[in-house]
Amino acid sequence: MKDLKRKGLPKPSIKTSAQRQREYRQRQRDKQAIRLDMYLDNDVHFMLEQLAEASDTDMKDILVRIIKKEYAEQL
Repeated sequence: MKDLKRKGLPKPSIKTSAQRQREYRQRQRDKQAIRLDMYLDNDVHFMLEQLAEASDTDMKDILVRIIKKEYAEQL
């Protein structure tokens, strides 16, 4: 197979981890997302992981679903 040459096209730049993280954080700010930083007990974290695996989703989605459900029931 012949080598295809890219004429007139810029070289794709490889981003550093810091650049990817900066871009991710900017996208979150653009969406007006708020960072939540907290500690969970080991057993609660394990339960959250199990819930995420059982529903084939991530822990963030599980927390969002639980909070919305609780909010609807309480308020």
